[in-house]
Amino acid sequence: MSLLKAISDAIFGDKNESSAESAKQRLSVVLISDRAGRDTPDYMPKLRQEIFEVLKKYIKIDSEQDVEFNIANKDNTSIMEMSVSLKRD
Repeated sequence: MSLLKAISDAIFGDKNESSAESAKQRLSVVLISDRAGRDTPDYMPKLRQEIFEVLKKYIKIDSEQDVEFNIANKDNTSIMEMSVSLKRD
């Protein structure tokens, strides 16, 4: 997928893709942006909230505390890790 297509889909959305695919696209754009050297920390709260909302559609999550985000920088690469506490029913 080209960078322009990923950014376009993340901004305008692709009418045929699922919420999970949409969240994946947004995450790809964030990672591509980080790797390109654009430092835009203001997107993180919105990204976290959107990913949280998508996760709630598919799994039982009681609060945002059940989802943890970490960002690490190593060798000119930013890595965003997400940890989700899954409850057993």
